[in-house]
Amino acid sequence: MGKSSDRKVTLKEVSLKTSGKYKCEVSAESPSFHTDSGSGELLVVHIPENDPHISGIHTKYHVGDVVQVNCTSSPSKPAASLMWYINDKQADSVSLIDYAPVPNSEGLETSILGLHFRARLSHLQKGHLKLRCTATIAAVYYRENTIFARAHLTHRVDPLEG
Repeated sequence: MGKSSDRKVTLKEVSLKTSGKYKCEVSAESPSFHTDSGSGELLVVHIPENDPHISGIHTKYHVGDVVQVNCTSSPSKPAASLMWYINDKQADSVSLIDYAPVPNSEGLETSILGLHFRARLSHLQKGHLKLRCTATIAAVYYRENTIFARAHLTHRVDPLEG
């Protein structure tokens, strides 16, 4: 009660089950007893406990190599939105593999986003390949993880490829 006022209500000890539609109604005193009300949706958010995790990276890549990595968020509610960046440029949607969120027994969800592409000379220009994954939940959560692999400007296979 101490943190609530005539303009706001403060709830404590909320859980995911607290989410839902809430209605507030205010009545004037006599003689009019005029009543006004408003409603709104409350979403309780459980943010991930860790930064997104990147798996599947190799220590070095040559032109023509296939890069196949996953970004995995820690469990959250709602599921985190993930995005991949290659050398600070957002990855093309054709390179992304979007997996369905994986629920756990506590009602939280783990997001997984794959990245699959063939390394081109343009990816490996500065001696390294930089991959960054971001995880967001609305405007309340943003985290990222960045990894680097060494880049070799030579082809591992057919020199005409890439």
